[in-house]
Amino acid sequence: RNRRLNDLPLSVGVFLFLLAYTYGILFLAPYPGFYFNPSDGEILEIYQPGVPALRVGDVIKRIGEISLDDFHRNRNLNIFAGIEPGDPIEIEVLRNERPLTVSWVYPGFSWDEFPTHFFNIWWLAYAFWGIGMFTQLSMRPKDARWGLFVAMNYLLAMFIMLGSISAFQIMTSATLLRVVAWLLLPVYLHFHWIFPAPLKSLPRLLRVLIYAVCSIFAVSELFQLLPLTSEV
Repeated sequence: RNRRLNDLPLSVGVFLFLLAYTYGILFLAPYPGFYFNPSDGEILEIYQPGVPALRVGDVIKRIGEISLDDFHRNRNLNIFAGIEPGDPIEIEVLRNERPLTVSWVYPGFSWDEFPTHFFNIWWLAYAFWGIGMFTQLSMRPKDARWGLFVAMNYLLAMFIMLGSISAFQIMTSATLLRVVAWLLLPVYLHFHWIFPAPLKSLPRLLRVLIYAVCSIFAVSELFQLLPLTSEV
C-alpha cells in the first residue's frame, strides 16, 4: 500500500496538468467569433451570423497590432492578447487577393463557438493518463518495461492535450508541445525496442546518448533556441 501511495504524486501531477490545460481550452482560449487556419490565416468558419465584416475565405494578415508573421515567429504570442469582449478590432485581410481592413467587435465567450473548443481530441489525453495511472498503481513487476510504459502514456497524454490548445499559443502550449515531443521520442523508441521482446541488445552508451540528445533538444525548445521550422 505504501508503494502505491509513493506512486501517486506523479499520477496526480499529470492529472492536474491536464486539468489546467482543459480549463485553458474551454475558457482561456480566445473566442473571436471566427476560426482561422493558424498556418495561412484563412478564415474557415464564422460564428457571428448577420455580421458581414468578415467572410469565409478571407485571409488574415493582421489583427490589431499583431501581424500573422509576428504570430508565426513567436510561439508564445497570443494574437488576441489584451482584447476584451466588446472591444473593436481592426483586422487586415486579403479578400479575393485584394487587401482590405475591416472593423470587428470581439465577442468573447459564446455558446455558439463553445462546441468547437469542447468537441476536440483533448479528452483522449485522459484515456492515456488513465492507462498510465492503472499501470503505475497496479501492474508489476516494476521493471524497465513498466517504467517506459508509464512514462510513454503520461507523455502521450500531455502531448495530446498540448496539441489541442497549441494553435492558440496560450499557456506556453506551443513551446511545451515541442518539449514533450522530444522527451516522448526516446521513451517511445526504447519501449518498442524491448517490448514484447528485445530486438537486440543496445549498448548502454548508445541509450544514454539518444536520451541526452533528445533532452538537449527539449531544453533548446523550451528556450526557443531551435529554428521555428524544426520538426520533431
